[in-house]
Amino acid sequence: MKTQNETPLYATLLYDVRKKLDISVAEYFYLDMVHKLSYNRWCIKSLEHCAEDIGVSKFGLLKLRNRLIERGLIEKNLRGHLKVTTKYTDIAVNKVDRPPYAAVNKVAKSANKVQPIGQQSLPKNNNRLTKEIGVGLKERLQKQNPSLFGKLYG
Repeated sequence: MKTQNETPLYATLLYDVRKKLDISVAEYFYLDMVHKLSYNRWCIKSLEHCAEDIGVSKFGLLKLRNRLIERGLIEKNLRGHLKVTTKYTDIAVNKVDRPPYAAVNKVAKSANKVQPIGQQSLPKNNNRLTKEIGVGLKERLQKQNPSLFGKLYG
């Protein structure tokens, strides 16, 4: 089990969450750290250690923390320990009103195609220089490898 003095190994930046909460990247990292270190209880990691882990000054993190408290994303108990609120978890953890991950990260099937070793990938931009270069490449390819030329331009 982790102790509160350990640094989380990573933070996953969910762009839509950060945008929806209208917070900076540093604020998002701090929220994520508090969330991961609280384990449904209170995060007891010191402000100094959190600031060191995030790479900001203690005073900078104090201002950042107070902004998050004012916005209702973090709550603080009498001892100064923190935990994220349901306002944060509903958006970031429970994914309320978030598109499914697959819908956000659709990639064209052609983007994953890799040319076999030894075959040249031809430019497909429509600018003048590319067209001039492409014509020469097309002619050379047609002479050198007619079957590949047929696959690319057939």
